[in-house]
Amino acid sequence: MDRKERILLEKIKNHHNRLLSPEELFNTLAAGDHATAHNLIVKRYIDEVHVEKIGKSYTAYRINEKGLSVFYPLLKKLWYLFKGDVRTIVVTVVISIITTLVTLLIKPML
Repeated sequence: MDRKERILLEKIKNHHNRLLSPEELFNTLAAGDHATAHNLIVKRYIDEVHVEKIGKSYTAYRINEKGLSVFYPLLKKLWYLFKGDVRTIVVTVVISIITTLVTLLIKPML
């Protein structure tokens, strides 16, 4: 993440409105720098949200947890990165325990 993306992400984080219209994001906060705003969307720091008002569908933008994690302190950032792989780690530990128990039960029989 380069400096311009981080500055724009901080502006979005500190904005009073949590859901941003395309005009607010691209014209006001990004000051016309569409490339930086699109990079944040593509890198999944910002989510596109579809909102329905009065029977019409609109696209809004909001910062997600990945975008907020940029500003977390180091330990909290590590927890965020770890949290995505918790399920994989739990499955791996369970399989390794089962494998160890089966090995210990079979070894005396041989």
